[in-house]
Amino acid sequence: MLRSRLVDRILDDSYSVETRRHVLPLTTARLAANACFRFAPPFLASISDDFGVSLSRLGLALMITELTMGASPLLGSVVDRLHRRTAMAGGLMGVSGAAVLAAASPNIWVFIVGILMISVSKFFFDIGLSSWVNDHVDYERRGRVIGITETSWALGLLVGVTIMGLVASQTSWRWGYAVGALAVGLMGIVTASRLDPHDVAGSVRTRDVIRARMPRAGYLVFGAMFFLMAASQTMFVTFGSWLEDEFGFTEAGISAVAFGLGAFELLASVTSARRTDVWGKERSAIAGALSADQIIYMTDVAGIYRNWPDENSLIEEIDIKELQAMQFSEGMIPKVEAVINAISSGAKSARVIDGRSLQAFEDALAGKGGTWVRK
Repeated sequence: MLRSRLVDRILDDSYSVETRRHVLPLTTARLAANACFRFAPPFLASISDDFGVSLSRLGLALMITELTMGASPLLGSVVDRLHRRTAMAGGLMGVSGAAVLAAASPNIWVFIVGILMISVSKFFFDIGLSSWVNDHVDYERRGRVIGITETSWALGLLVGVTIMGLVASQTSWRWGYAVGALAVGLMGIVTASRLDPHDVAGSVRTRDVIRARMPRAGYLVFGAMFFLMAASQTMFVTFGSWLEDEFGFTEAGISAVAFGLGAFELLASVTSARRTDVWGKERSAIAGALSADQIIYMTDVAGIYRNWPDENSLIEEIDIKELQAMQFSEGMIPKVEAVINAISSGAKSARVIDGRSLQAFEDALAGKGGTWVRK
């Protein structure tokens, strides 16, 4: 009952029953997986002492595991051939097994293999979850759902790592991993039992592939993300050891610090989720303020339909007054609202097209295709 009320406050009835039923369990599952993934860095000092190796050597070994994730495109192609439930449940069980391996590791190299397998398995789950969201939520409405699932990154630190750290403070870091493995394994069973086993695999979906050269600004964004992630990793690898060596922090104290960091991350995640829908309207208002001749909305369908999902009801051309007077099904409402916002703010027209098709985009630039809405 509490879960139902919580979902009702976040996702209204316009979202599918499937989405509303599964989004919180999947977010919880991702929380547990993220906790196992994020547990090692704050406690590297304890782990290195247990293995009798230097912190620098352990950090170098962890860096090697990060470099192996350069195979992500290959792993992604494998995940895309799997059913969504298989990818997510399999990824969770993989994280659980890898956490057990890390907990029972007799030496540093077995531990590193365990950490690597946690990363690979979590990648399978994350891609499966992202694909599941794309399958069940319209393009314009994904921001709210993704915002919910992304809180699991902060909650993984706030709740998961804190609990695992408190267990470690009373026993050892190995039992911290054991607790994480148990939680992830349970969520893997829950995921496998709840989701549709006959969901369509990604490889059987047909879509146009858009290939284009990345603009120079794109490389700047890529570089900025690289350095941001490098700085973040540097902090998380060193701050636990720094607190322990310089100020005598115990595992419990480091867990308290992790809790505080997680709280700030959660605040940022929740704020982003709440602002997502507004940001979409703001972009429309900006286009209107610039008095654009035409704003193009790239969606996951061919345009606005009178009677969705009847594909024969595609509206090719309509004026804004007629559009405002019509009633639409839930999948079309965000598209209609975005178009109305843009034109009401000053844009001269708007065109809604299939953003998955390069040809549709070229046609839109030529002034044809999709749904054209004029003043």
